[in-house]
Amino acid sequence: MKNRNLIVAALGATAFVLLCGFSCGRPTPERAKRYVDMRIDDALEDLKATPDQKTKIHGIVDGIFPDAVALYQQHKQTRVEVTNLLAEDKVDAPKLHSLADERIDAFRAFVHKAIDGVVAAHDVLNPAQRAELVQKARERQKDEE
Repeated sequence: MKNRNLIVAALGATAFVLLCGFSCGRPTPERAKRYVDMRIDDALEDLKATPDQKTKIHGIVDGIFPDAVALYQQHKQTRVEVTNLLAEDKVDAPKLHSLADERIDAFRAFVHKAIDGVVAAHDVLNPAQRAELVQKARERQKDEE
């Protein structure tokens, strides 16, 4: 599992960016995809990934990205629903709980798919590349202490 820290962080960052949006301008799936691709390309360049590895890993990310966009769109819709519920004289607590459960379940499903992507990406990289990712992850962890 430790070999996957950096990739998990990248996927987590992707989810964060999609859920929160960008600070400048309106968030769009296209802008988010360009950002994700840029970050993935930078990481793969640092790892000296082969063209085949780059293609496979981008394919993995491309398979996960639409789910992240859908999650973001659902999040926006849920925020509207919550605001409307809170505008009522009597708040429908069971409905709020239901909305929270739906969001948790959707995020859980996305995270599980992202983990499957991490495992697939892990298998694409060679042992030296995985060791480099682990080293970078450990350095980052020390910086955060």
